[in-house]
Amino acid sequence: MTKYKQPAALIIALAVGAGMVGCGGRTDQNSTLPTSPSQASFASPTTDPYNNAQYPTPGTPPASPAATPRPVPSVAPATPDATPSAAPSGSPSASPSATPSASPSPSVPPISGDYRLRITDVKKTTSGFWLWKKAEITVQVQNPLLTRAQTGKIVVTYFHSGSIVGQPIMSGISLQPADIKTFTFKATEKSDDANAQVTTDGK
Repeated sequence: MTKYKQPAALIIALAVGAGMVGCGGRTDQNSTLPTSPSQASFASPTTDPYNNAQYPTPGTPPASPAATPRPVPSVAPATPDATPSAAPSGSPSASPSATPSASPSPSVPPISGDYRLRITDVKKTTSGFWLWKKAEITVQVQNPLLTRAQTGKIVVTYFHSGSIVGQPIMSGISLQPADIKTFTFKATEKSDDANAQVTTDGK
């Protein structure tokens, strides 16, 4: 019985010792890790790749190539052909063009008597009686010209018993080419007759 107890006690003692050695080994290994830069086996931490002088701000990642500003191309100087040449100071200035003298307007040829304004019809009447009797005259005037208008005047004279009554009446008229117009005049004083004449302006 005693023989069997000794091997069992030995096995238990060996197992406990191995366990302590294992724990102690781990403790020794942990104690050998460097904890200060002064220790020989202390490894320096990896340097920050962004703490570099080539970057504008240390610790900032570099800008992507797409964000890098492209250099502005230099502009070539203007060629001599593009530079406006200054006019020489000694060049004579352009002489002012002479103003042509106004040519006299062509004179209008005179119109013969056959083509002047003319009276083509006259009608005379009287109205009222005795002291209130008054003459009335209707005159038809024609412009025989087919190419231009003409202006003129009608002069009406009133009579009573063959004597002129008051001042003659003058009225301006204007007729287009080949135009015919009728004008009526009535006396304001006692009269029994009237006479009309037509004149053409500028003749």
